[in-house]
Amino acid sequence: MSANDQPLDPIKRHCKLSQISSSLIADGLVFTLQQAINRIQTPQSISLSSVEKYLSQAKLQVTRRLLALIYKEQFAEDIRIERAGNGEYQLILPLSAHKKLMARPVISYSLSQLEINGDIILQSNKDNETTLINNPTSLLDLLPDSKLNQPQFIEEVNNGIANEALFLIYRNIWREKFKQRIQKSGYHNFWKWLDNNKNDFDYIVFFEQWGAVGHPYHPNPKTKLNVSFDEVLRYSPEFEAKPKILLMALHRDYAFCTNREGDFDSNTWLNQLFPDWMNAWKKELRKLGHSDHDYIALPVHPWQAQHTLANKFSDLIAEKKLLLLKEASLPCYASMTLRTVIPENQSAKHLFSPHIKLPIGFYCTSVMRTLSPGSVRMSPRMSQILSTILKKEEHFSGNLDLCADFAGIHLNYPDGKIRDDIRHLSVLFRENPYQKITEDEIAITVATLFAKSPTSPYPILYEIMQYSGVTEKEHVKTYFKHYVQVVLQGYLDLYLIYGIAMEAHQQNTLAIFKQGQLVRMLSRDLGGIRVHLPTLRQQGFDIKQDVPTLILTNDPQAVRYKIIHAIMQSHLGQIIVLLVQHFNITEKTLWQIVSGIILERFDALKNRVDKKHLNQEKTALFNDDWPIKAFTRMRLSDKPGYIFVNSKQNPLRD
Repeated sequence: MSANDQPLDPIKRHCKLSQISSSLIADGLVFTLQQAINRIQTPQSISLSSVEKYLSQAKLQVTRRLLALIYKEQFAEDIRIERAGNGEYQLILPLSAHKKLMARPVISYSLSQLEINGDIILQSNKDNETTLINNPTSLLDLLPDSKLNQPQFIEEVNNGIANEALFLIYRNIWREKFKQRIQKSGYHNFWKWLDNNKNDFDYIVFFEQWGAVGHPYHPNPKTKLNVSFDEVLRYSPEFEAKPKILLMALHRDYAFCTNREGDFDSNTWLNQLFPDWMNAWKKELRKLGHSDHDYIALPVHPWQAQHTLANKFSDLIAEKKLLLLKEASLPCYASMTLRTVIPENQSAKHLFSPHIKLPIGFYCTSVMRTLSPGSVRMSPRMSQILSTILKKEEHFSGNLDLCADFAGIHLNYPDGKIRDDIRHLSVLFRENPYQKITEDEIAITVATLFAKSPTSPYPILYEIMQYSGVTEKEHVKTYFKHYVQVVLQGYLDLYLIYGIAMEAHQQNTLAIFKQGQLVRMLSRDLGGIRVHLPTLRQQGFDIKQDVPTLILTNDPQAVRYKIIHAIMQSHLGQIIVLLVQHFNITEKTLWQIVSGIILERFDALKNRVDKKHLNQEKTALFNDDWPIKAFTRMRLSDKPGYIFVNSKQNPLRD
């Protein structure tokens, strides 16, 4: 969670799910979902029976996810994995002297990650009766004293189920449509087709939206509270959403505009890049009797314009310091993060239009996705430092690049005080990934590597490896070793030398491929990075701090935990799981490759980094237990911030 994201209010009252009255589990839900999905453009109407089928599938997926997280985040002391009689493994959760919960088969991976593929069954030893548990209602009712039984959390679970069902319905339609398009061209491997057709459409937009399948560690990745189903479909990337971003007018006396060099005239810059958008904005201002010289053009998400601004900024609106305009709009695509949008490529000039990060005042995966003044100011400054470092280090042998956050605007009261509402009226502009690649390269968000291909039941990374000729175990090892070398020579070197831990998890990282081979990583979004300030200063860099920020710290553990979670677990660890699932190879073999590359990086930097510091980092990475970021516990906590549990494991050691 970054400084931009606000947790929901804490819930202290416990209850059973059967006591909850929720519109999401009412009889009309199936009909409501059917009506919503049929209101968007689809090739065919969706029947009630189809909606029921996908809703049941969504309930089962959410139930399995919750049970896996109960195990991973240590919500139950007695929960365990044991070998079943047929050689499979099963999950056992004792509930009483006579009852237990079982899931079989399950596959257990490092760091308590669990894949549940079979049924979840409640077994009574007293009468030998069994009950199938296939929805979260039944699961959580078996745990009446658990912290999970909080009304707000239960509401999020139910909301997530409904949105998951919508996702499954639409994904099936979209997959069939795209599959036919590819096969009509005579291709069966998606990546091979893409390599030959990448110039025919905006494939980065496709990857952003196709890869929006949900956070791998979050209990409710599809939850969007206080958002109608129609709005979910209209604004979420997994539904090929294309919102029209509006331009509001913020009085110059109330605006803070910044770029990597400092203050700048954002209106002039926007006018050069989006002349039609700005002309419509100026025309509407004149119609209302105002001069564009007195105001700053501020992009606003349409949901924010409709639901948040009028109530939250009524005083500014009454004083004409904020003008809510309606006519200047820019068609954009929702990116994987939903609140970051990508301007439609209407001409060659717009090909390199910046990605636009905006606040959205609703709860998405249980946090409100706002944009703090700290991020607006610090991200361009850190982008400037990182760009300087990358140039100095020759991009760490060409392995790492950056989509810089190069400019931003936020509401700024004349007294200079940082108020909480500022995070609802702000924007960041980010470099377009197309600026960072050549014509024979392909940029793909790492999260999308895990999404199933449009043409097969396999993840896209599997098809990339097929395309590059990977067929045998030794090929897998060679391919993965190269992948790890690229990732760690960039991110680990940056961390060890400069004390900067990028938030290089799946969503914030793009992998650049050429002919099926990884050539470098492209990092983005600096709102969640961690910087060990003493180490950065030792290298001759400093950064202006004029707003509260979480990215700068004197605590080396906070920075190290970012590396362990984002890069080692969420990125490389998940790649390892994917390879184990689809190739005849073990986790141990792949983690040994990671271990070897890390040691290579430590040896390569022995003359650049203090020996004591290197030994401390080596001990933490190789000997200490690794922490697990506990997203469910974070959601349930009444305090903001990260929560980690001790995995009692270390895949580099065990």
